[in-house]
Amino acid sequence: MSEKEPKLQDFGITPEEYDLYTKGDPDGWGWLIGVVIVAQFCILFSVVFLITRDLGIAFVWGFFGAIFPPGIFVSGPLGMLVKSAIVGYKRSRLLKSPVGSQIELYKKAETDSYENQRKARREAINAEHEARRIERAQREAERARQRKLRDYWMNLSGIEFERELAALFQRRGYQVQSTPSSGDQGIDLIARKNGKTTIVQCKRHKSPVGPAIARELYGSLIASRADRAILACTGGFTRGVKEFVKDKPITLIDAWDIIKVEASIQE
Repeated sequence: MSEKEPKLQDFGITPEEYDLYTKGDPDGWGWLIGVVIVAQFCILFSVVFLITRDLGIAFVWGFFGAIFPPGIFVSGPLGMLVKSAIVGYKRSRLLKSPVGSQIELYKKAETDSYENQRKARREAINAEHEARRIERAQREAERARQRKLRDYWMNLSGIEFERELAALFQRRGYQVQSTPSSGDQGIDLIARKNGKTTIVQCKRHKSPVGPAIARELYGSLIASRADRAILACTGGFTRGVKEFVKDKPITLIDAWDIIKVEASIQE
């Protein structure tokens, strides 16, 4: 849940008071220059009238002295000076009042809220980076485990490969029968489940096998009248094999497929 940001009303502070504290210009001060110009007119009018005793001349001097550029040049800085004095006085009084203490508390709460938000963002970013690092490490560990399993299957002898594959089918609920090593017509295992018969040919090769083996297995499938056939080769299959079995009840499995089957059994 995000932290609630402090608000002026929570500390009993009006926007005008806060503007005076932070900007020193809560109300707009354009009117002050006008007041100074009027004051300049009155002073010039009075001085010239006392000297000349002529109302017309005094009015002209007062008007042009206050309005023309030299008078405006004096009015601007003088107005700002008066403004600074008034603002400084009002701000000083504000700081000494209970509102000043509340403003200080509000500023501190505002700073703390900002720092907490920055800290929360940094922690969220760090947590995301850590999660990604852990995920990468887990993926790498899984890849290493998969490579180790594949190496295990790739390094088995032909007899060991048949034996391990038979055990794998048994764990999946098949009744498995091994065929004699000679005269097996390309069939190494016969697996039965739910009234269906599957013949399996096992090839522990490090390189992909070609279509000739697949054609041999297809002939055995027809001759044995089995329901389907599986060609298992640790090294994989050429494109010709994959094209040949497309419309036939023959399943191709390589070392990676065997690892997936093992994983599904463990789940």
